[in-house]
Amino acid sequence: MANEQCSNELSCDKTSEKPYLLDSSTFSSEKMNNFGEFRFDSNRSMNSSIRFSNNDCTVEWLEPSMAVWIPVETKAKLHSGKWSLEFDVEWMGTHQIGVGFLLDWNIGSDWGFFGYLGSSSSAWSYDPSTGDIVTNTESIHGNLPKFTGNSGVIGLELDLPKNEIGKFTFIVDGVRTPTKQLSNSGAVAIPAVCLLSRGQKVTIRNLGITWSDPTPLNVFPPPPFSKSIKPAVGHGIEIIGSLCGRENCSDAGTLLMPFVCTNGSSHTGDNGSCPSCYACVLKSEMPEKNQNRQWNFTGIAQQYTRESQLVQTINMDAGASYIYLNGRNFSPVPGHRYFARSTNGADQFTEFGIDSSLIEPVTKAWTGVVCSIERISINPSRILFSGPANATVRSNLTLRLSYDEAHSWSISRILFSGLSGYSDIAVVGDGKNVALVFENGEETFADRISVAIVPVSWIENNKKNDNKKL
Repeated sequence: MANEQCSNELSCDKTSEKPYLLDSSTFSSEKMNNFGEFRFDSNRSMNSSIRFSNNDCTVEWLEPSMAVWIPVETKAKLHSGKWSLEFDVEWMGTHQIGVGFLLDWNIGSDWGFFGYLGSSSSAWSYDPSTGDIVTNTESIHGNLPKFTGNSGVIGLELDLPKNEIGKFTFIVDGVRTPTKQLSNSGAVAIPAVCLLSRGQKVTIRNLGITWSDPTPLNVFPPPPFSKSIKPAVGHGIEIIGSLCGRENCSDAGTLLMPFVCTNGSSHTGDNGSCPSCYACVLKSEMPEKNQNRQWNFTGIAQQYTRESQLVQTINMDAGASYIYLNGRNFSPVPGHRYFARSTNGADQFTEFGIDSSLIEPVTKAWTGVVCSIERISINPSRILFSGPANATVRSNLTLRLSYDEAHSWSISRILFSGLSGYSDIAVVGDGKNVALVFENGEETFADRISVAIVPVSWIENNKKNDNKKL
């Protein structure tokens, strides 16, 4: 709608006010702290041809419909800051699709006369089938990246200051497009998608901006394991569908969290051996609509493993996901990392061993260390490991790359040669860089916690260490 018009008849019937764009600089303190929910508004969509799943974070056009397009908004109302989110277009087909956002008005959002995302002057859409940024029914920037197939990821960065004109940037499969300005200051943005063909499916991710309320974990590992459980230091993973065979992994969307289970008295110290320690996995399959996630303990690694990390490996003949576990060694013969492998999504581990190429320090006070492992790309397949590479001192924090699903580590680079301890890896943006949070110091290995942004090219090409510590 223009400022003098209203194309949303339902909204216009509710008010005689002149339509105006909301301005966050005028919000009350209560409204200032309200950003809505990062999920699709399933209650607002009356179209029975679409299905919502994944706690309303996924929408899919399943059934035949008379509709030419189906608009779907989220419940989020973003303002007064910088926001990052992703639209995972799991299936686009051969048709157009629109992902982006609308600005919020006092009478509600405006999809425009034609109804598709980008047809009004207060909505912006990216079309990955044509490589266009669209608003007011027109392309304002073309010849931009397209999806190379039927799927891809479109990131959206929103800079929405209270007292200045806002701006936004689309990132298409890791490639940034030109930043565009909005039409007003104090803008309030509603992320949305527009499906234009049956079969299209989109998942929205908010990249950790908001979190659900805490849920008590009332599940325990089976006997003979104790109810005294501890989460491992590090991070969990979500099963990626495309890493299995010609069809997606049957357990795509499953969450796996590394834990420590014990079958006897807990090992209170950080040195010596721990015969009661077993690395284990807490698992949650993708819930159906309106169902809460259910968690269960599944795979148990070998005796003497404690803190561990997980990574999904590629097997194109698989139906379910293949999982690799890398664990701290608390055995009577420590000094090298334990590993375990699963061929059924970490329900059970069936291959166990010690990786003699992965050294971890053993000192008088400390046996082993918490290391990290992360998949940083699929094609080529690259898995990154981080940990102190010194047999007797927590020092020489080293990055190691595997190109063969963690069977060997062909590249090794020392990131920090001084004292260093625990670490954790995350992929940054388009995957050209990784972020590493790690303990380090001069007096001890834990004087401080630092973050390094490391180019993957630096790891691979043996160039000068030009990463930045933040």
